[in-house]
Amino acid sequence: MEKFWTILSTNHDVNGLEFISLLEATDYPIWGSQFHPEKNAYEWTLKYPRIPHDSDSIHSAAFFAEFFVEHTRQNNHRFIDRQAEEEHLIYNFKPFFTGDIKTDSTMEQCYLF
Repeated sequence: MEKFWTILSTNHDVNGLEFISLLEATDYPIWGSQFHPEKNAYEWTLKYPRIPHDSDSIHSAAFFAEFFVEHTRQNNHRFIDRQAEEEHLIYNFKPFFTGDIKTDSTMEQCYLF
């Protein structure tokens, strides 16, 4: 595994256990993250009130978004036609509010498939 992957960051869970939070393939445009880089800009859940929303955090979220989107633009895969594309759009699904007290999710909205 260490020949295929380069570890970019590690973190610790609530029990102090270290885990890989960001890695990239050595020779391929593949990344894996165990966190949500968009969370700083879009999540205001009460379950985690310490999510930073300062300008540095928002800029870092934007960096991840731009980085990943720029790399996806290099992929030339396309749907066969517009109808096939529309069948797969996220807009076909209803987001559920999950930031309420009853659910107490780490995300304010979730899509359930």
